[in-house]
Amino acid sequence: MLTSTVYTVASSDSCGLNAQIFITLSSAYTWVAENAEGLRDDTRAELLQLVDQSDFAAFWDLLTQSTDDNGYAIQSHTLELQPNFSLI
Repeated sequence: MLTSTVYTVASSDSCGLNAQIFITLSSAYTWVAENAEGLRDDTRAELLQLVDQSDFAAFWDLLTQSTDDNGYAIQSHTLELQPNFSLI
């Protein structure tokens, strides 16, 4: 059985409830850093630097301190993949 991990970002902001799917954890965090509402440019740059350093605890601390409403969450999901079979 093959498995694959995907990462989802759930957000609740001025656009409503949304979900994004990513194949790498750093891509999910990068999306949050680039799209979170209410951040100053310097804070956004610092969040991206924390993603590069894989310092996700500090990422959430800074995001929470820098936004009025932290409406973002990241979760991982491991999927079991079935091989493709074709009949000839």
